[in-house]
Amino acid sequence: MISQEEILSSVDHLPGLGSSFARISELGRDESSELEDYARVVESDPALAGNLLRLANSAEFGLARQVDSAAQAVAVLGTRRVLSVALATALRGVIPGELAGYGIDARDFWRHCIAVGVLAQELGQEAGLGMEEECFLAGLLHDIGKLVTSTYLAREAPALLKGLRREQLALVEAERAVLGVDHTEVGSAVAERWDLPPGIGFVARWHHHPGSREGEDGGDEILRAVTEAVHVADCLAHALGYGTDIGELSREIDAASMERLGASPPLLERIAGRSIPEIEERTRLLEEGK
Repeated sequence: MISQEEILSSVDHLPGLGSSFARISELGRDESSELEDYARVVESDPALAGNLLRLANSAEFGLARQVDSAAQAVAVLGTRRVLSVALATALRGVIPGELAGYGIDARDFWRHCIAVGVLAQELGQEAGLGMEEECFLAGLLHDIGKLVTSTYLAREAPALLKGLRREQLALVEAERAVLGVDHTEVGSAVAERWDLPPGIGFVARWHHHPGSREGEDGGDEILRAVTEAVHVADCLAHALGYGTDIGELSREIDAASMERLGASPPLLERIAGRSIPEIEERTRLLEEGK
């Protein structure tokens, strides 16, 4: 029988996110950091440099001239976007080829994560949170706990599927019934293990239940709003087909979160329409740089 302690302790054995992300994250916490400091880190990492150059030269920015240096890319994208690309680049290196416990391969998992990030970013902008890049990061990483729980669920998949299909359990409830812990709890532990930006672990922990009283007691209003944006984005991503794992068998959107964000059905339709090209473009750009 797998114990909750065994699963949580296995987080310590995850590979790190690499030196480039760690250094850029440190720069982000240092108010004296300058663009040149970021550029030096980028220049030392060919994969990160390639991803930043591809993004800076993409249709999203529509620049009149080619960006052909790390310094120019950092200047065009800004430091917060550089952090998000560095994190996405590093994350690509730790996603296994298949998340067998959830019945998905790496590409499907990756596309779902990017979709939630982009949709959360759009929701955050529409809601006037002023935290668009933070919403993207939190959305990108909302399911990081699955990188750990997938291994254990692969051994217990029949029991999980039974809970989902016959007992009408939500995914996190089925995970807890089978493992004694769910991917949101593990995700919070992974965020701490990787020393991710503040709030990422909170969002990973509460994105399925953004209205939880325990969750509300753990963060400020803006952080709770980011969690709600990721929750709604997660549900919308599944509705758009960016989410093919067993978790979509039982999924319910939190009406209170929709109301607080002002996320009416017509608004979600508009967000979905303008987000799909960006989701596909970001997926393509980062897959080219793997």
